[in-house]
Amino acid sequence: MITPVINHMSVVTTSIDNCKDICDLNVYVHENAPVENLKWNLIDLLKQRVNTTNYFDQLQFSLSTTSKTTTATYFQLSSSILSYNHSQLDREEFCKLNLCSYEQYQCDLSLSIFTQTSFIVIFQLIIQDQNDIVPIFDQSNIDIVIRENLQPFYHYQLPTARDLDSNMYNIDKYSFVNNEFNHIFELIYSNNELNLKVLKTLDCEQRSSYQLKIIAQDKGGQKSNILSCNVTVGDFNEFQPKFQQHSYNKYINESFLVNDTVMIVSATDDDCYDKIIIYSLISDSIVALPFRINSKTGEIMLTRSVDYEQQTTYRFRIKAANQDGITNSIVPVTIQVLDVNDNEPRIYTNILANYKIINRKEIDNDNVESIIVDENISIGQVIGTILVKDDDSMKINKQLTISLLSCLPSTMICPLILDHDSMTIRIARVLDTEQDDMYKIVLQANDQGTPPLLSQRHLFLYIRHRPRFTQKKYYFYLSISSSPGSTIGHVEANSTESRLIEYTIVTATNFVDIDSTNGTIYLKEFIYIEYVLNLTVQATNTQNRALFDQTIILIHMYNQNNCSPLFDHLSYTFNVSEQHISPFEIGQVHAMDCTSNNKLSVTYTLIEADTLPFRINNNNGMLIVTHELDRETIDKYDFYVMATIENRTTSKTRIYVYVIDRNDHIPTFVDNYTERFIYVSSIELSTSSSSTSLIRRHNSDIDNSLASEFVTNVYAIDMDDGLNGKINYYFSNSDAYHHFHVYNNGSIYLYNRKHLNVPYRLEIYAKDNGQPALTSKNSILFYVCDINRKHECNEHYQDEKLITTFLLDEPSKTNYYLGSLFIMIAIICFVFIVISCTTYHVFLKVKHSTKMSQRTYNCRIEARKNLIVSDSLYDNTTTTNGQLKSVSV
Repeated sequence: MITPVINHMSVVTTSIDNCKDICDLNVYVHENAPVENLKWNLIDLLKQRVNTTNYFDQLQFSLSTTSKTTTATYFQLSSSILSYNHSQLDREEFCKLNLCSYEQYQCDLSLSIFTQTSFIVIFQLIIQDQNDIVPIFDQSNIDIVIRENLQPFYHYQLPTARDLDSNMYNIDKYSFVNNEFNHIFELIYSNNELNLKVLKTLDCEQRSSYQLKIIAQDKGGQKSNILSCNVTVGDFNEFQPKFQQHSYNKYINESFLVNDTVMIVSATDDDCYDKIIIYSLISDSIVALPFRINSKTGEIMLTRSVDYEQQTTYRFRIKAANQDGITNSIVPVTIQVLDVNDNEPRIYTNILANYKIINRKEIDNDNVESIIVDENISIGQVIGTILVKDDDSMKINKQLTISLLSCLPSTMICPLILDHDSMTIRIARVLDTEQDDMYKIVLQANDQGTPPLLSQRHLFLYIRHRPRFTQKKYYFYLSISSSPGSTIGHVEANSTESRLIEYTIVTATNFVDIDSTNGTIYLKEFIYIEYVLNLTVQATNTQNRALFDQTIILIHMYNQNNCSPLFDHLSYTFNVSEQHISPFEIGQVHAMDCTSNNKLSVTYTLIEADTLPFRINNNNGMLIVTHELDRETIDKYDFYVMATIENRTTSKTRIYVYVIDRNDHIPTFVDNYTERFIYVSSIELSTSSSSTSLIRRHNSDIDNSLASEFVTNVYAIDMDDGLNGKINYYFSNSDAYHHFHVYNNGSIYLYNRKHLNVPYRLEIYAKDNGQPALTSKNSILFYVCDINRKHECNEHYQDEKLITTFLLDEPSKTNYYLGSLFIMIAIICFVFIVISCTTYHVFLKVKHSTKMSQRTYNCRIEARKNLIVSDSLYDNTTTTNGQLKSVSV
């Protein structure tokens, strides 16, 4: 770099005139001259200008007040000494104040100095420029975009560097720091403008950016900072997006989850920058598609569930477009729905109008049907038809089955049966409402899909039974002084349809009548004598007059002026649970005097109270149990209670106490055996066809080609009553149900011989239906064997497998077989002793022939003792017919 020579000396020049009134003093200095050297004596300067010297010595100098706002502020005048009053002398600073121009080499500072006379001095400080400013770019980085495919020699204007020096020293040229891209770009500097010239056509796909380093140099040789120019080649978007496939196909199950990804489509763009692809879904269908696509990733997701039964194929298109939307491409997409077993089979029932209930709360549920039939309906009567449908395709469900799953209460055979041939519902048996008047029947339909599905339909069967009176007999009391129209009493019959009941008196009488709608009995005529009126009242179902019930009514006519105590009922019935902790109250009897005022006190006593587990409160008639009751000992008590009024008149009423059963007895097997061998027909030789059944089994592990075979029957008893005494039988091992079935009557059938390994151990226990249910303490053990391979049970199985089981199950048998084991050990010991004695005998015979006979005899005696002891371990009796057992040795 060239460093200019700087001369800071002041140069004084004079004007041509004689400096009479105004005198110009021009002083030339270089900028950046030392401030301490910038002092001038005005008198000396004037003397150098003119020859007259005495005249200037007498002058007094002062600065012009008008110039203090400009250049005068940079000077200070002391007597005749004028000095520069600033920290530095910088031309560019005065240019900034518009006192001069940056382009000019010299900057003039003019100052007017006055004297006491009219003489004026014009002082001009002429500052000459030096190359003290380095060129600088205002920004170090710029980013420019030049579009690809432009014709060569395209110009792009760049920012210029800034240099405050005058034209003598300012910017001279611009150049690249590196010459890597000189064949592509060129810098053109003209008229104080800098342009980047592109020498050849740019291609973004070949190169997308260039990094240019530019430097400026002034005429004095000083260089600027580096300007980094980042040239980005703008994309022309000349290519279309391309999908990876010409078409997309996808299979999904109709059980595909919502919001899960079905597939991902992908497209690429060969353009340089506009590689962002926007995906969109195009459909010609009026109905909205159950799909959506992520516009950025191309991920197609399910928006709602698809149903094979509604639509099996969806066709639409996917458009991929650039972000600017100028170019795009379209690809077809096909999504096919695969059927799965997602629809349950549906059961439809069509009940005949005569048996259908339309105003019942249960039918608010679509799966519930209410049916009503008469109690006297005939067996086999069709009450409706049934239909099973499944919306799944035949490829998934090849067969549908329907069965009667349950029928509650299950005390008897279900009153309905399904006819699979005609798909009708029929009456299966004679109906009896005394047992049950309502049944809840569950129908179940199964399909053969994977996984198998089922559905149920509930049938509520109501039996329109004959009306039933709440009592077999009614007792009423009526004073003979009662007037016609007086109410005698009320009877009531229960029915599923009480509004259809009509009450009538069957017995002919002119004294009383009954209200046919509510059963109220009232007096028609006056009665003059005391007697008991016996009537028969009938309740009839008006819709079916074959359904009726009758009851006996006894009306006791009495004279209230002379009468005995009157009980509220001619008899009382109480129910009490057994095993209840005594004492406790079970009920109350009540009697009154026949007078209307009922002011006389009544005393109650038990007749034959010593034989009864009861006592009665003499004042209020409360019956109290004094001892614990046992239904299995006595299930009914029949006795009388006597009422007495002031020790004068008495009357009695009959009391019935029924002991209600509690589940306090466990089931007990009748047979006393604990195990037994059962032989069934040979598995290999059985070829009979399977029996038909309403419910067919479709398990592949079940052999349906062989007939069910009766195996055996078990029987247990329970002393309890009702459900408490009803016994069901179960297998202890759940695997047994795969081959055998046990019915509630105790019958055991073999229905599946497939994979049955005989001998098979079958253990059964009994359980009642009480609350809580009780289970038998013991169980019955069967060994099911093949009749053609009896040796497996009698020899091989019994000897090798059953001994261990018996030892664990029966302690008595354990002792028996342990005793046998000890006997075998004793026999082995005996044989060992005999051999030892014999060997010892031979040895003694050789050496001690004289003592051989005695020693041999002793050994024989010892052997006999051991044998006798061993035999006694096997048999507890040591004598036979009174003589000691012995063995020859």
